[in-house]
Amino acid sequence: MEVELQHCTAARLSASAHEPDQQDATLQFPPRHDKAKTTRTPGGDAMEPRITELETRFEYIHRDLNEVRNDVKSIKNRLTYIAGAAAVIGAPLAWIANNRMDQILLLLTS
Repeated sequence: MEVELQHCTAARLSASAHEPDQQDATLQFPPRHDKAKTTRTPGGDAMEPRITELETRFEYIHRDLNEVRNDVKSIKNRLTYIAGAAAVIGAPLAWIANNRMDQILLLLTS
């Protein structure tokens, strides 16, 4: 990054500092390095296909995670519906059991 910054600054200064009849032969820029070519990675040349495979797998994991989230939301909605239905059915049964317990016991024992 610093090398590129020095390169750009030196080029601007040289254009404004020199007169048109002077040659730029004495002006030397530091060599620009391509990081992809100079950086050594542990994976070597096989690094790019491995990264592509990891990206693809991550996309599949992300898609599957979204499906799981949707399934969990659906399950939550179903459980809420079932809990509401149980309350609607359970409340009258509890009332009947509370008020008519003696009659229920007589029916069961006879």
